[in-house]
Amino acid sequence: ILMDYFPNESWVKGIASDLNFIKYSKLYDQLADVLIDKDPLYFENRLFQLKENKQEYQRLEQLLKHQSRWMDLIRFYLQTINKENYPSLLQFIQIHLPKEDVISVLEDLIQKEQHIPELIDDLFDLYIENKDAEKIIQLLIRSKLSLTTSQTQAFEEILNEVNLNPRYFQSEQMDSILAPLFHINPAKAKIFLHQFITLLLKEQNIDSIIEYLEPLKGCIPAIPILKKIEQMQKLSNDPDQQFLLGQLFYEFGQYDQAIDCFSWEMELKAYDPKPVKWLAKLYNEIGMNQEHQAYTQLYIDMQKRA
Repeated sequence: ILMDYFPNESWVKGIASDLNFIKYSKLYDQLADVLIDKDPLYFENRLFQLKENKQEYQRLEQLLKHQSRWMDLIRFYLQTINKENYPSLLQFIQIHLPKEDVISVLEDLIQKEQHIPELIDDLFDLYIENKDAEKIIQLLIRSKLSLTTSQTQAFEEILNEVNLNPRYFQSEQMDSILAPLFHINPAKAKIFLHQFITLLLKEQNIDSIIEYLEPLKGCIPAIPILKKIEQMQKLSNDPDQQFLLGQLFYEFGQYDQAIDCFSWEMELKAYDPKPVKWLAKLYNEIGMNQEHQAYTQLYIDMQKRA
């Protein structure tokens, strides 16, 4: 070890040339197994240096197993990860680590772009076990994994049980998420698209949203929702259609814009109780009790006069 780290030091050379050392040199040159007991630190260090040699790799692997040094063995596998030793790594981390740590290890390997086909399938299966739909979708986006029939069925069952939150995905990913999602589970995809548009309307104008969702026009189940956004675009510049626009804003959770639309409609049609009824409903839903009561009473009075 000293020769490895200080090869040019005279005192190190002196030790190496000492007769007491020379008589053991054959053991070191041959890296004899007896060194496991006589000089374990050197033996292990030298095996690690020679790990590219298959035989020495296996000797170090067996040494760590024999000594039950499972965490060191896992670390060794991670340092030398390849298609051949990946199954051994997976076996040991599944035995010696909790599931969440197993997932973290596999996620780290994917981040390092390890080209191991089984890795993606194994991580997918763990996400399935955890019913983690959002991570499954992220993995599908990253890896372009083609699901088997059984994987598709398992994923669909999870989608029926969970609520996806578009907030967990970046906007530029949504195209990649929604297209396969409409193929796997159209009902869930429609809900997800509706939620996503609701978020977009808080941050972007309708023209930008229509342009952004253009690639989804090829998904037949998405068309009814997309048509509603296009309808909102047309109605936004039509002062005579603010009542319908208000209903659409309400459907997508945009209560402030809906209130503006119904207030405009109320001014245009002072004797029509319908926008008043909607205003009472909206103020109730956003917790403005005083306004809710005022519009409710106005609606009652208008009904009496009708």
